[in-house]
Amino acid sequence: MSIRFKCPHCKKPLAVKDNLAGKRAACPACKKPILIPAPIAAPVDVEALAAAALADPVEAPKDDAAKPIEFNCVYCDEPVTAAPDMAGKQMPCPSCRQILKVPLPQADKPKDWRGMDKKGPVGALINLPEQLDGAWGTEVQGRVNRESLEDAGAVEILVEPVGVAGWIRRGLWAAAAVGFITLLTIGISRNKERVKEKATFEGFWKYVEGIDPKKKPHPALLAEAERLEGELLLLAQGKGEEARKKFASARATSGAKDTDIDRDFFLVDLARSQIDLGMENEDQYRAKSRVEWGTVITEVKRTLDNIKNPEVKVIAIRELASDLIARNQADTAVSLASGQFNPGAAKKGQPAPMSSQLTALLFASDKTPPLKLPDRANPLPTDLAARIGYAEGRARKGDLEGAGELVRRKGAVKLHDLEAATSVAAVLLCNADDKAAATKAAPFVADAMKIHGGQSYPAWHTLQLCRAAFRIPDQAATAKEYGLKLPGNFKRRAQLEWIYAQLERDDGKVSMDLVKDFPDPGGAARTLAWIALARHLGDACERPSADGDDAEHREFVKIGQLVGKRRK
Repeated sequence: MSIRFKCPHCKKPLAVKDNLAGKRAACPACKKPILIPAPIAAPVDVEALAAAALADPVEAPKDDAAKPIEFNCVYCDEPVTAAPDMAGKQMPCPSCRQILKVPLPQADKPKDWRGMDKKGPVGALINLPEQLDGAWGTEVQGRVNRESLEDAGAVEILVEPVGVAGWIRRGLWAAAAVGFITLLTIGISRNKERVKEKATFEGFWKYVEGIDPKKKPHPALLAEAERLEGELLLLAQGKGEEARKKFASARATSGAKDTDIDRDFFLVDLARSQIDLGMENEDQYRAKSRVEWGTVITEVKRTLDNIKNPEVKVIAIRELASDLIARNQADTAVSLASGQFNPGAAKKGQPAPMSSQLTALLFASDKTPPLKLPDRANPLPTDLAARIGYAEGRARKGDLEGAGELVRRKGAVKLHDLEAATSVAAVLLCNADDKAAATKAAPFVADAMKIHGGQSYPAWHTLQLCRAAFRIPDQAATAKEYGLKLPGNFKRRAQLEWIYAQLERDDGKVSMDLVKDFPDPGGAARTLAWIALARHLGDACERPSADGDDAEHREFVKIGQLVGKRRK
């Protein structure tokens, strides 16, 4: 038979053999000492019988009433004799006259083998009760470990089923522990990243301060460093306002040259980064990781106002509109285009390129455009602004057939036909979320390439055609030849756009040759190419040596690698 009971400490059900009733042992579950209860039919008290058998014989009581109490003085160690009635009282020592306390007489008792007659330190083994040879004392039983009891078969654990509720509780505790460890790990990792980012940018600006003023990097490059720092702030919690200020500082750093295409294209990139400042939900606003759209639009308008080349401003409005429409901010896109539209310029005979962009966006939003829709029945050449506006508008609405009809309508000059085809292709390629964008744009790029044919066209038109054609595999190689024929900064910008297109395609063929084969130096394009490659390859990007031909790009590469790693 076995005795079944629960541990009084952990409530674990236990079962032990009945011969251990009344003994002490360690609970196999919580390891605390327990007293094994007796069964209903209690066995004979073996310990009582043993105590009686081993006790000293009891002598007949003696009359100690008249017996004096003898002891030694604690001060002078002389013998003292006191009357029995002085037991427990005080008296002077006859020898040294110090006050003593008379001890109580000790009664003669039979010696109990279980008594604590030995003296010593509290924790010493000598204070343990005397044990019978081969017997377990209660203290020894308390130190018997779980493995010994299980091996001897003296204790068996009754395992209760965990149950659904138990498993749920365990799962919740485990999930909480994993979540805490994960958050702690992420927090430590992010803190290390922020420290590294701060050190990298501090090192960059220290490097810039040490450069000869006559050899300072292009203002657009310094502004690009600030823009990238703003992008990193956008990735951090609660840094939305700091990112806005960093973008504003980058705009001021970029300079104010009227015809510098490097600077103007930088401002396009900056405006697109500023669009990312806009909050998409209330949580972002409460966390201060983004800012209100009203503030965003004010900042973007200021950036657009600083773009001097009207051709770049058209590109900016086109690309910003696509970004805003993807964020369900179509009305905001219209507002930006309207802010750059100058109706008075057209009346004075001056070019008003925003009229076509505003027309396209209003038409796509089913609102009234400022330009009249071309008459299909009229065989005369269509006004270029209206032709481009409605062609882009139909492309934004997904009406590629209608857009193609306007593109292929013959204009007054071939240049207009080239512009119409290039514009629709550019609109389609702006939609980064459309995986079929290149397929949709391919026919329009083919029309534009056929019209161009490598002939001598204005540099701006050739550059815009190259930007679109680089993203169409069948046309990229030919377009690259067109770009290499462009003059100065246009040639370098075309090569930079070629590199951007290769990085976007990411076909596994990206290598350091993209920058090593870059055309003649000058402007900001070559350094921007290094930054783009570093962002794409990360640590795999080979940093230029500190004393080589590309040493001037080294610190910019560090920033590119840092941003690329965080983005991934």
